[in-house]
Amino acid sequence: MKKRCIYTITKNDLIYVGLTSNPKRRESKHRLGRHKSTKVLCGDFTFSIIVNFIEEDIAANIEIALIDYYRGNSNYRVLNVDSGGGLGNSSGTIWNKAVCIDISSKYKTIKSFRRDYPSAYVSVINNNWIDEAFKHMTRLQKPNGYWTKERCANEAKKYSSRSEFQNSCSAACDASKRLNIWDEVCSHMKYINKPNGYWTKERCANEAKKYSSRSEFQKMSGSSYNASKKNGWLNEICSHMKSNRWSIEKVIKLSKGCKSREDFRRLNAGAYQWAWKNKKLNELFK
Repeated sequence: MKKRCIYTITKNDLIYVGLTSNPKRRESKHRLGRHKSTKVLCGDFTFSIIVNFIEEDIAANIEIALIDYYRGNSNYRVLNVDSGGGLGNSSGTIWNKAVCIDISSKYKTIKSFRRDYPSAYVSVINNNWIDEAFKHMTRLQKPNGYWTKERCANEAKKYSSRSEFQNSCSAACDASKRLNIWDEVCSHMKYINKPNGYWTKERCANEAKKYSSRSEFQKMSGSSYNASKKNGWLNEICSHMKSNRWSIEKVIKLSKGCKSREDFRRLNAGAYQWAWKNKKLNELFK
């Protein structure tokens, strides 16, 4: 399988995320104004490789995730017109309607189709073949208004505790709370309050061992999590947990494509904040 690298083009608060198999040629194309999305920059920008050559389908998925991230979680204005993930014809496959629909017919969910064939997924979206390509698939997300009072009540009957209900069907739980029927639909469930002082440091530590991330700990055992946070034990008893977002390995990898701390901050705001908070900036930029 061919490989691609992922690059960014930045200027002030503008950013473009792209894939390429030839960084020098792609940078030249952008600087000469031959790419419609970055033509507005007039060749004046910073070009950075943020992920070195990896398998192209993996790179396409990362590109999609990065565009989503910058659109929703940063101070940048994203120049990308589409959702990313397009590989053109370099993989040897022309993503026409017939090919896309044939491949999509083998999948039961949109999520799995997008994961395995991001380029075909992008073609389906961009060409508005959605009804034909996805009509047979199961939509994992319920439509707006699906969780009525009756449906929430029926879903709640499947569980014997609120935590089990929350963990198994958070959408129904959220709807129940929004509709002010939470206590009503959970009336048959066990609801045992721990006595004051129950959550000692030892008990909190033992409870925390059941979970692999802080978010899971907070979701599944909120009272223990809150007691740990209130008493200053959280960092200690969660030291075995993995970070859902940043790790030192991820941050180091992203920092290698940056010439300075300022470049790192502009291009990777989240990673920069993690490095600053964990006092790793001096280690990254000596």
